[in-house]
Amino acid sequence: MILENNPTKAKHRLSLLLFILLGIIVFLIASPFFFFFGILGQFSLTFLNIFYFVLRSAISIYISLSGISFDLLDLEELNKLKGQKVVLMANHRSHLDMFIFLANVFSLRAAANSYIFRVPVLGLIMRLSKHFEMEKGDVEKLEKAKLEISSAIKYKHRVLFFPEMTRCPLNFQGIQKFRLIPFQLARDEGVKIVPIVLYGTDKVWPRGTSAMFTENKLKVKALKPIDTSEFRTSMELSKYTKRVMEESLMELQK
Repeated sequence: MILENNPTKAKHRLSLLLFILLGIIVFLIASPFFFFFGILGQFSLTFLNIFYFVLRSAISIYISLSGISFDLLDLEELNKLKGQKVVLMANHRSHLDMFIFLANVFSLRAAANSYIFRVPVLGLIMRLSKHFEMEKGDVEKLEKAKLEISSAIKYKHRVLFFPEMTRCPLNFQGIQKFRLIPFQLARDEGVKIVPIVLYGTDKVWPRGTSAMFTENKLKVKALKPIDTSEFRTSMELSKYTKRVMEESLMELQK
């Protein structure tokens, strides 16, 4: 996705700069509410839900103002499971993925790499949002995350995993290898998995580029829930989930 036309390249770099500046403005306006309800939310579920409402509203406005357009397909699958214990499994294509989820899914809590929690300001928001800190090879953090995920599922929060654990490379067509941990956790908790397929976020904000292509449209599709109790092993569950997601991604690419 390298552009040779210099004026066009400058336009897309400016689009990313404007996206970042807009994000800073929205954050500065909303931050008093983030921190007030976020801190109280550490002690009260009611205030935590208000925090999630404020966060979702702010990011929805942010995405709308940024000029990014997307289609939400079959998200009624999530509505059908309202009040039930579920986890979401999504492919990971861009930094934009998380913004799309936060703007459209209430009380979302995601498993994320430790380095994100060390980023100034963002790390604090991640902690106030009660996202789950995980790091490859760190058994202590993994066990802590397992307990937190179990508690989140109990309160029927929407737990999100990106089983690939990293964004796909530039121009990558399929879905990368899945890690087993999310599927082991889902089976241990006896919850349903809702696979969600993202297409085009990497065409809007590609990995490894300093540009944003807001003219490209993206799609988000929720697939039918998967009953984890129907699978004998986590590997079997992982392979099946990846297969149905790849099939859906191929359809969205047409």
